Amino acid sequence: MLEDIRPISDLRNNFAKINKEINENNRPVVFTKNGYAEMVLLPLEMYNELVLAKGLNDMQVVEETKK
Repeated sequence: MLEDIRPISDLRNNFAKINKEINENNRPVVFTKNGYAEMVLLPLEMYNELVLAKGLNDMQVVEETKK
């Protein structure tokens, strides 16, 4: 899977453009802070697929990411 990698400042400065690209391309964007991966933004459809694939509900996904 291809993903875009961008500095986290792009999220603040270009949110509308990034949101549009994520949904049009149906692929995640990795945001970096000080050169390290900090967060991933992905289309809602992709998120839902991940949740269903793991058989989890939204709260379980949140708990899984805290581990």
